[in-house]
Amino acid sequence: MNTRRNLLMTMPVAAAAAALPGAGWAQRRRTVDIRDHGAVGDGRTVNTRAIQAAIDACARDGGGMIAVPAGVFVSGSIWLKPGVGLELRKGGVLKGSADLADYPLVMRRFVEAYPEPLRLALVNASGNHGLRIVGPGTLDGQGDPFWRRFFTLPEEYLDGNKVYYHLPQLCSIEDCDDVLVSGVLFKDPAFWNLHMYRCRNSVVEDCRFEVPHEIRAPSSDGVDLDSCQDIVVRRCRFSVDDDCIALKGTQGPGAAAYAEAPPVERIHIHDCIFEHGLGCITYGTNATIIRDVLVERITNVGDIPTIRFKIRPDTPGQVYEKLRVKGVWLAEAPTPVDRWHNGEVFHGTDIPNFTWSDPAIGLIVNARLNHGTRVEPQMPGAIIRDVVIEDVRGTTRSFGTISGNATTQVSDFLLRNIDVRLTDPERTALIARNTSNIRMENVRVNGAPGQIVTS
Repeated sequence: MNTRRNLLMTMPVAAAAAALPGAGWAQRRRTVDIRDHGAVGDGRTVNTRAIQAAIDACARDGGGMIAVPAGVFVSGSIWLKPGVGLELRKGGVLKGSADLADYPLVMRRFVEAYPEPLRLALVNASGNHGLRIVGPGTLDGQGDPFWRRFFTLPEEYLDGNKVYYHLPQLCSIEDCDDVLVSGVLFKDPAFWNLHMYRCRNSVVEDCRFEVPHEIRAPSSDGVDLDSCQDIVVRRCRFSVDDDCIALKGTQGPGAAAYAEAPPVERIHIHDCIFEHGLGCITYGTNATIIRDVLVERITNVGDIPTIRFKIRPDTPGQVYEKLRVKGVWLAEAPTPVDRWHNGEVFHGTDIPNFTWSDPAIGLIVNARLNHGTRVEPQMPGAIIRDVVIEDVRGTTRSFGTISGNATTQVSDFLLRNIDVRLTDPERTALIARNTSNIRMENVRVNGAPGQIVTS
């Protein structure tokens, strides 16, 4: 018999949505205006203490929502205590401070199989079941001054532990069930926009994730679903400089045995639009098990890889399986390659937003098997299998590559009902070397049957 946990991948879209919290949530009992606790929306005053005081008072009185009204309210790290949500009203902006000192360094799990130094995000929540973060206002990370210092940030240590990730995320939600993030504009993060870790039965909907594309905004991921289960991401729009939606876990030799990072499972992504980024939907890099992912009715207007697999050779036991993509519209590249992402580069360099050795631009599908590391591979190697990509239409540059290697098995791919125009005449075939059971059914490229290169 089907249970509620496995229904997500089998039931109709409307019914699946209704089974999750975003289908209709009631306003909390109380709403506390942060100005009532001394917050000033002048774009200059740092309001961390005032906003946290509003949260603390709301929690003491039984919970509710804190409201950010019209105005620009600057703050450092705040904690949404259990029972307290965040309402960003029309014209309301919660803007991150430009001073790193306003984001405390703490030891916490991030991407390794052990705690490591990491700054608190602008907005933090842990164990806050039923959390609501709702718009139509804005979370603004004020990323520009941090992006400009990306290569010159000083070396830091916390209790003798070296800091590898210096910058704060915009919003970090961990160990929360029944979360709804709805109608929020996430903009200009110093680091990732929305990081959800070990969250379950939750919805992210009707949000925008944006950076200006003037200089590169490093690590400006849109949504990172880290060790999460039963999550819906729907009707969101992405224009970032890294992965738009990334499915993540833990990396390194101890990742597979690390109980603090369970598999990413039963994820449903639908009706989203992707304008800029390094991948619409990215599986990995730091991850062990990713399975039962359904992607439906997405639009790629950004000349970026639509489906991207990233493997780390230093992380044994990575398995990505039971992955379905149905309904993709591809828009023709809006600019030539040398103007991709507006021609932006890292500040103070001529380094573009991609590497010429790995030109993951305008692809239907892409597998990168040595991402993020050059160490000797750890065994057992990675597996990517049981993938279906179907109902793809439109124009992009090339088909892509899913080739395996000595330590990564790639098998059981079905590409079906695809009719595309590819503008790069040298890359119209799917490159699938060192793979098994890669099939095409009713695939046409530039009016001719699709081709698979296996040797």
